[in-house]
Amino acid sequence: MILEKKEDKKGPFYKLGMLERATLTLENYASSEIGPRFYTEEFLSGIATQRNALHARVAKATSSLIVVTTLLAFYDNIQGTTSIAEVSISLPQAGAAALCVVIAMSLFGLIIGLIDQIMIDRYIATLGERLGVYSFELALLNYSAQNLWVSAILPKYFGLKSDTGHKTVAPVFGLFFVVFSFAGLTYPVAVISSVAWPVLSDPSNLLEVALVLFSISMLLFSLFIILAFSLRYKFRPTGTSEPENPFIPEDFLDHGHPRIHKTDADSDTLSEKSGRD
Repeated sequence: MILEKKEDKKGPFYKLGMLERATLTLENYASSEIGPRFYTEEFLSGIATQRNALHARVAKATSSLIVVTTLLAFYDNIQGTTSIAEVSISLPQAGAAALCVVIAMSLFGLIIGLIDQIMIDRYIATLGERLGVYSFELALLNYSAQNLWVSAILPKYFGLKSDTGHKTVAPVFGLFFVVFSFAGLTYPVAVISSVAWPVLSDPSNLLEVALVLFSISMLLFSLFIILAFSLRYKFRPTGTSEPENPFIPEDFLDHGHPRIHKTDADSDTLSEKSGRD
């Protein structure tokens, strides 16, 4: 990852997104003395297993979210006494508000799972790029075979170079992915809104109001997470780099420690100095 320093009134800074910053941390550690650990059989097998588990979790969360959201969309037609396989089931009016909570929680879980999935894929790509391998998933093929079609549509710059036709495939897929992702996020939000509006307009049932407000708060939290991981932030040099050769300096308390209060750090430093004397 190539970083370009920028300047402002407070001095130099780097502008990175959260995912880029996390990837840079892995790159720094992989370039250190402990770097070979990231290429051991045990580590690669483990990260591939975790990747498979994340893909399965995201797929399950996506299908569950669509099913529950569709059920809520048609809840008005089935509430009351419904017969399923000759068994009568009573669906209360508050059930719609309860489904709003289930949908909001499912959407939150899906977003967290997607972020984890993106992060682990970027980690794997970073480990490959350090070796000059830009299709590192091929090295993990005996461990993981998830979304291999993505590597097929990406433009090629080594060996047989992609021409205009193949280079346009990835942007077209990307455009459809953005549209479908936006629609997939809008669908549960729209269905919850259609239930929440009449409940909040006539707040006679406090249980329904509480359930709807909780689901709305979860939707807002999910939106905040999406925005937080979409923005780029300023990161400034600290004077202590992430390790190319990781070590803990003897005077690390003098630099301040994030989990130790400054006064405690000063007292610890003094006690260490007196002990050495």
